[in-house]
Amino acid sequence: MSSSAANAAFFLEDFSLETRRRIIIRDDQVSWDDVWDMARLAHRQRKSLVLIDTGVFSLAELEWLVEARTTVLSYPEAGRSWAEMLLLKKVAKRTNSLVVFALRGIPGAKKTGEDWFDSTRQMGRGGVDLHVSGGDNPFKPQELSQLAADCRLGGAWFLYYHHGPVEPWLNPLAQEGAWLHLAAEFFRVEDAGYLEELLRLFPGKRPRLVFHCGEKCPPELKEIVSTRGGFLVYLLPPAELGNKKTRRLQPAERGLPFRAFHLHPKAMF
Repeated sequence: MSSSAANAAFFLEDFSLETRRRIIIRDDQVSWDDVWDMARLAHRQRKSLVLIDTGVFSLAELEWLVEARTTVLSYPEAGRSWAEMLLLKKVAKRTNSLVVFALRGIPGAKKTGEDWFDSTRQMGRGGVDLHVSGGDNPFKPQELSQLAADCRLGGAWFLYYHHGPVEPWLNPLAQEGAWLHLAAEFFRVEDAGYLEELLRLFPGKRPRLVFHCGEKCPPELKEIVSTRGGFLVYLLPPAELGNKKTRRLQPAERGLPFRAFHLHPKAMF
C-alpha cells in the first residue's frame, strides 16, 4: 500500500509517535531492519512497540515482531485474512502481546471473497481484539451484539465507537462487556435516563463507557459520570506524551487502559 493510500485509509497524516511507555509506528514508514531493531530496543527499555499494519511486511515478519512482544494493529486495507490474524494471535498468547483488528464501517467487497462478518467473528472468537466504528457504512445493532459476544467468548476486548446519542439498542453491548466510546457532542439532557440505564448494565464495578469531549463537557454529563461511573477523555488518547505542549491535552480521567482505546480517536470518529 502506498503512503498516500495508507493516509486515506487511516485518517492520519503521521502515525509515528514515541511516548514514555510505547513507540507507535506504521510499517510503511520504516524498513524491516529498522523496525526489528526498534522491537528489540523497546523490549530492553521496557517499552512496548505498536505497529500499524498496512500490508507492507509479510506474515512471517509480523510473527517475528509479535514474538518480540510487538502489538500489531491491522485494518482491512492491509489484506490480512482471519486465519492470518489468528496465527498472529496464537503467537501473541505466548508473549502476552496484543493483536488488534479495526473496522471503520462495513468494509467493501474484497478480492478474497471472504464474508466480512463471518471472518470478523472468527477473529473475535480466536482472541483478536476488535475495534469498530459506524463510520459511513454503519453496522446493524444485531451484528455489533454478535461481535461483542464473540469477543467475550474468545477473551478478546470489543470496542465500539458510536456516532450519535445514547440509545437503548446499545444496552446488549454493555451486557456483553464491550467498551463503548461516545462523543459528548451528541449528548442530550433528555437522554439522561437512557445513559443511567446503560451504566447499570456493565459487568464489574466500573462501567466500560468512555465519553470523548472537546475542551468543554456538558455539566449534566459530568455529573452522571462522576456519580455513576465511566470515563471522560479530552481530545487525545491516553498516551503519556513527554511534550509539555501536548501534556495538557491528556484525558482528565486516569485508569483507562491502553487496550480500551484506539490509538487515535480521529481514526474512528
